[in-house]
Amino acid sequence: MTDLRSETEAETDAVTGDDDGDGPDAPPGAPAPDVDPAAGDPATEAEPVTGTATATAPGVRHLLAGLSAAAGAVHLAMVPAHMGEWAAEGVAFLLTGWFQLAFAAVVLLLTRPGRVVLAVGAAANALFVAAWAVTRTAGPPFGPEAGEAEPATLVDLTVVGLEAALVLLAVAVLARPGLAAGLAHRRFLGAVPGLVAVGVVALASVAVASPSARDHGHGGAAGDDHAAGDHAGDAMAGDHHDADRGMGADAADAAALRPGDDRGLAALSNGHHHEMVVHELDAVTQAELDEQLAVTREVAALYPTVADAEAAGYRRIGPYFPGIGAHYGKTTPAELNPDGVMDREALLHPLAIIYDGTKPHSRVAGFMYLSTSDTEPEGFAGPNDVWHYHESLCLDYLPNGEINVPFGLDNQSTPEQCAAAGARMIPISPWMVHVWSAPGWDDDPDVPTFGEVHTDLTCADGTYHMRPIEEWVDHQDHVCLAPW
Repeated sequence: MTDLRSETEAETDAVTGDDDGDGPDAPPGAPAPDVDPAAGDPATEAEPVTGTATATAPGVRHLLAGLSAAAGAVHLAMVPAHMGEWAAEGVAFLLTGWFQLAFAAVVLLLTRPGRVVLAVGAAANALFVAAWAVTRTAGPPFGPEAGEAEPATLVDLTVVGLEAALVLLAVAVLARPGLAAGLAHRRFLGAVPGLVAVGVVALASVAVASPSARDHGHGGAAGDDHAAGDHAGDAMAGDHHDADRGMGADAADAAALRPGDDRGLAALSNGHHHEMVVHELDAVTQAELDEQLAVTREVAALYPTVADAEAAGYRRIGPYFPGIGAHYGKTTPAELNPDGVMDREALLHPLAIIYDGTKPHSRVAGFMYLSTSDTEPEGFAGPNDVWHYHESLCLDYLPNGEINVPFGLDNQSTPEQCAAAGARMIPISPWMVHVWSAPGWDDDPDVPTFGEVHTDLTCADGTYHMRPIEEWVDHQDHVCLAPW
């Protein structure tokens, strides 16, 4: 990297006649000039502005570049999640990321970055910070989440912090063009901006690897599209079943695969049912099941988002529960399936479509089929579809067709508590089964097609922790402990 001080001194020497670095040469025999000890060493003075360029020390330029590159890298890492929600938002993240990387490259390549370059960088990043503030307070002004304030997560707080720091540093350099130029000649201090730049990149790496980054496209979450709930008396995290294991068989098996903290997964289960065992199917049975599941994917294609389901008359049933998702259902005769036979007509009419959140753009994850049969239905081809039921369901039927579940399912509230919430107690539900066959949700080897829960349906922070049951009445959209 070119030494900025040597360049400046060479230019100054040419004018003053200084050829030895100690100031203008005195005529022969002239007395030595007085030196003021308080004036300091000229070699450590800030450099002058030459034209429109700023003689900024390399360390400061490295810090500017590090801040911008780190923010840009995080933006690019988040593109797939946002592109899946709304293409325009994904493109905006892509352009923002590339702009920030380009700014970092320009600042590094130019030993004297122009004032225009710094001003553009500061203005653009100030705009990015302002846009973030709007989406976290009033919500985006347009798009599928228009008017809905988004939660702040570690990943976006990190990025906005990097951008704000860049704005402040760029403005400081514009105000004092020679900012920190002397640091390059001072032991230890000269390395500070570079070390900070390395720390900035490390912080960005931690943010990208965090659970909030993984779920960021959903709110997280992730995260904002994660919680769980069952139909008018369907599934529920925290339920118990006939196996009396204290947790769902699928949840227990999945928890065993995770060393240490299972993030609350072991606490999830879903109603009363026989033990779930996945059997290998013969070729004929597998082919029949594949045909049935193909019909469910037709339903997924018809109603890919919550907005599509609501437009077709489906309404929210219960909150979003971790592991179980958000259910949007209908209760016309076509969805009740009294004989429990899963023919094409029955498959086209699930009682509930399960989504990964409750927002209009939330994506379909699976289905919940119901049968009013007196005995456990024959259901799908093969023995793997273990059906369940619930007891003591406290349900609040709303005028708009939605159904709240203020105290969950399976004896989690008394009749008095249910009545006080304006709801009514249902002694026992019909038979139900979850089917995780929606594209993108059907390829997890740890989640059976008819599994009790789906481990990818987490809360915004990547866990499965739920609020205490007494708080559910005040959180009808989701019961996750993490902010929604």
